[in-house]
Amino acid sequence: KFVEKEIQLPELIQQLPVETIQDADFFPYVDKASIIYIANGLLEQKEDYDDYIELINTRRTKHFYDEFEHIYDALFYVVKMSAFRKKYSYGIPTGPAIDIYKAYVEDYYQMDYYYRKFYVLFDKKESELLLKLKQLVENLYVNWYLGELSANWSSAVRQDMTNDWSLPGVRNQQSFYQSYIRSHIDKNERAFVIISDAMRYEIAKELQEEITPELLGDAELETMLSVVPSVTKLGMAALLPHREIDIDEKGNVLVNGQSTKGIENRRKVLEHYSEDSIAIHYKDILNKNKAERREIFKGKKLIYIYHDTIDAVGDNADTELYTFNAAEETIEQLVDLVRIIRNDLSGTHIYITSDHG
Repeated sequence: KFVEKEIQLPELIQQLPVETIQDADFFPYVDKASIIYIANGLLEQKEDYDDYIELINTRRTKHFYDEFEHIYDALFYVVKMSAFRKKYSYGIPTGPAIDIYKAYVEDYYQMDYYYRKFYVLFDKKESELLLKLKQLVENLYVNWYLGELSANWSSAVRQDMTNDWSLPGVRNQQSFYQSYIRSHIDKNERAFVIISDAMRYEIAKELQEEITPELLGDAELETMLSVVPSVTKLGMAALLPHREIDIDEKGNVLVNGQSTKGIENRRKVLEHYSEDSIAIHYKDILNKNKAERREIFKGKKLIYIYHDTIDAVGDNADTELYTFNAAEETIEQLVDLVRIIRNDLSGTHIYITSDHG
């Protein structure tokens, strides 16, 4: 840094094309210059997105990268959002509801992922540069992406789903038990169901990537069409085994005439379908040792575990600003939970889903 000042490196670098310095490893200012170059390009809407990504990847191997990793990562997600916008420069396509649904699952979800990751970094360490980028991010995400996608989806729902809330080839949420869990119970196998309140699809996508190295088997990801309205009390009921779901005059959701409010009532519903059932909050598992866990689940076949880190934060006005950080915690907690089920409880059939999100 002393030499940088002596030779007036910033003034020298400003006269050079970025290509001539991107491999330089001696001076920390090279990273500052690279960051300024990318940020200015984004703010000036210069669409050299592949070049920006290449530059970021080149700098990852350099000596001073760790000092600037936070801002490089934030830039990476803004570049990806901007590239997504360029990909759909003619607008997010309209079409039938099933086409929009499939496009979200295969592609659109990435914008939710990039947005969340940017704000995790933004919340950790604000800077003048990130504040400038925030305006760009909000414009891309809220004004463009959410605006167009929600308008297109709402129009498709009015056209295709007003009279029949279903999509061809997509399971409805209320078929969850019948489609995934019942076969295990019929064969006298153990099935673990983890329900993470308000977990979104893009979080599940990241969870799949994080959880796969932890497993001796495979982690597959599928989607279901949520009940409407997509709220906790309806989603939780839909995931239970049932013949019928009703709502009484007080707004309580009933499964086969039984209240589904709270873990204890859900346990009673499960016991109608398997005597060897348990419904439990995830904290009651994490706070136990291996022997205690084995005792709790001894002889249990149908196991529902309730997890609510995201919903507990996001559903409270005082804490909702920390929802994205809660998503990061959720991924870590669910990976730990799967590890516990596999190692301490010898679980092999594990299903992770959401009640709404």
